[in-house]
Amino acid sequence: MTSAVEEHDRIIDINTKLTLIDSGLNSYFQNYNLQQLEHVLNKVDELKDNHAGVHQKFDNCKSRDINELMEFCNQLLIIKLLISQSAEKMTLFEELDKFEKLETKFSELKNSIDDTVKISELKIIDDLDRKIHEDKKNLMKKSQEYLERYILVTEEEFVIFDEVESQPFSSTLQTINRFYGETFNEAMDLTKRFQEWVETALSDFDRGKSVTFEDGTDKKRLRIVDSDVEFSEFAKSIKQIIFFMNQVTKYTENVKSLANIRPIVGKQLLKEIRSRIFSKDNVYPLIIDKLNYEEGSEVSDISKLYEISNLLAEPGWAKDGICELEFWIDDLTSFWVNNLIDLTIDDIKQFVRDFLAGKYENRLINQNLVVVEFFTEEKHDEKVSKESNTEWENNWEEKDGWNEDDDASLMKNEPLDDSIDDDGWGEDHDLDLDLDLDLDDEVKEDDEDGWDAWNEEVSISDNDTENKKEAMTNKQKAPLVPSYKHTTLVKNVFALLVKYFNNFDELRKFDVDQEQLADIEDLFKQGLKKLCMAYFMMIQSNVSHTYNNQILFCNDYSKLLEDCSLSYGVDLKSCYKLNSNFLQEYINDHTEKLISVISNFSSSIWGDNVLTNNEINEESFRFMNEFDSHLDEVLQEVETSTQLNTQLVANLVVTMIFKTFNVICNKLVSRNSISSYESSILNEIIDHIIQEVKSRLAKLNVSTGNIQSLVKLEQIQLILSSNLKEILGAFYDAKFYELETFELTSLIKSLFVDSMQRDQIIQEITILREET
Repeated sequence: MTSAVEEHDRIIDINTKLTLIDSGLNSYFQNYNLQQLEHVLNKVDELKDNHAGVHQKFDNCKSRDINELMEFCNQLLIIKLLISQSAEKMTLFEELDKFEKLETKFSELKNSIDDTVKISELKIIDDLDRKIHEDKKNLMKKSQEYLERYILVTEEEFVIFDEVESQPFSSTLQTINRFYGETFNEAMDLTKRFQEWVETALSDFDRGKSVTFEDGTDKKRLRIVDSDVEFSEFAKSIKQIIFFMNQVTKYTENVKSLANIRPIVGKQLLKEIRSRIFSKDNVYPLIIDKLNYEEGSEVSDISKLYEISNLLAEPGWAKDGICELEFWIDDLTSFWVNNLIDLTIDDIKQFVRDFLAGKYENRLINQNLVVVEFFTEEKHDEKVSKESNTEWENNWEEKDGWNEDDDASLMKNEPLDDSIDDDGWGEDHDLDLDLDLDLDDEVKEDDEDGWDAWNEEVSISDNDTENKKEAMTNKQKAPLVPSYKHTTLVKNVFALLVKYFNNFDELRKFDVDQEQLADIEDLFKQGLKKLCMAYFMMIQSNVSHTYNNQILFCNDYSKLLEDCSLSYGVDLKSCYKLNSNFLQEYINDHTEKLISVISNFSSSIWGDNVLTNNEINEESFRFMNEFDSHLDEVLQEVETSTQLNTQLVANLVVTMIFKTFNVICNKLVSRNSISSYESSILNEIIDHIIQEVKSRLAKLNVSTGNIQSLVKLEQIQLILSSNLKEILGAFYDAKFYELETFELTSLIKSLFVDSMQRDQIIQEITILREET
């Protein structure tokens, strides 16, 4: 790289070279000008010489080159004269005018060069380019310095002078803007400098400072003055800034790059206004003021805000004549609550980021979990009522979304209804849950069959039943439901929600009409639902990177909902449904491993086939081995969660088995033909998988007596191992109560050949079922 001194010497050398060119050309062509030279060359072209054809072409090319060279030199001469003009006696505007001509001439010079010539190889062009670039940098610096004479910025004031040396500010802006082009505003930093001054000035309001505007004949001035720390003074300062900007626009209206200065400043002012409106010092008095506001009032703070809104809606400030501030004032309480929701979501986001970063890793260790148990001293000889006052017990029943309607949908092979029926997630509030991470908030649709045990506790078997009965008789404390565990993270999240709701408690201290207060409380309760949902969605989409166990997350979330419900009396049905859908997805993921084995053997074991007996026998062994392997895998995963929530895990396991056996039942009752050998093989397979399931669930202390599809499969097994007479006898003994009539008759048709006896039994079963 060349040094600054070398570069300077090189630029000076350009003037020297141009001077030498000028001198040489004047000496060589002192008796010629371009017109004379052209006349001589034309005379040469007219000479007729039959023996000089080649020489004539050469001379023609030579003459054309000389013409181009002369024109090139002539343009260099003009450029030299422009460069050599002394700037010492010029004004800035004259220098800018001269530079504009120089740039134009230099551009013409480069365009005149033949396309076959590489401009980059012409040293004089390169040197001139450097010279012009250097001149432009110097002019930019001079322009900035000159413009500073119009603007005075200090900590106390922002002043714009109308004229400097009889040169109006507006014309100066236009001239310098034309010189700079599109980079004018960025280079001069006018908008940014004003925004910074306004931000600093308004931040001093809490220290007893406000802004006043002075519209003088020779200058426009914003000045910081002492004032009372009242919202009315803040509103007055905003109006003064708006008045100042309206005057400034008269200077900048013809400067395209400054056309958006008012909208930009307007956004800044709205941000400052929002911050002040919803601050704790101002929001409560403003809400009271708004609740009692009468249209046309001129003394209230609300009326001052409406004035500001009208000013910011004027042309030049808003494109569509609408100011966002007007909506804030019209529905102040709703915007206040939404603002609090946004702030709380930001707090929750930070909590989740810290969680993802490993800050709370120790909280997940088993020894640091909180154990909760429920007890009763009453004697119970029957199943615990669902009407228990224990909130947590209900979390896995009525409030978890697994109500009777859901069960009905599941039994009809319909997906759960994911709609929110308690306005927990209103369409009017779009929550920004972006954590700047790659989140997947998509929740899978569930279309698997359900079962009806979610509304009742799955029986957890125990060998010391008699001891428990004796303990209950002696009124010793016994568990109402098994224990569960949650982390102390619940306290952290709940503290954020308490902080949010405390704002409503503060409002209670003011004189607010009870009916209006009730409406505002409803807004806070709806907001609480949104916050609970937001937290769930953030964690759920990152559950593998936060909680080391999905059941533990469900425990925490349900405990959080319980605390919110008890503290604020909020109906959180929609939030519990999120948890239930999450568990449904958990069930489907694990059940799919078992169902996939069944699907893999559909054409050989569970569906109609043309296999030989040996092939069927081989396939049966393969199926049982694979099923046992996958059953081990599924139950081992679930078993690790048993200590976290015994009852919930029992319900989940039973539902997984129900779904799996339901698939088998559906496949069997759909068969068209089952041979006698195949029926014996199916009988062995069913007996094997039922015993395996009962054995594994017994280790988890889970009873299988209420699993509908397991009982149904046992009844199908009875049919597979019986003759027609035995089937009819079992029917009269009511042993096929889980089988629909068409299922029972379909099995009989697939197992037995068409005969009068078969038809009579089918007809008898059908008639009796219809009668009952």
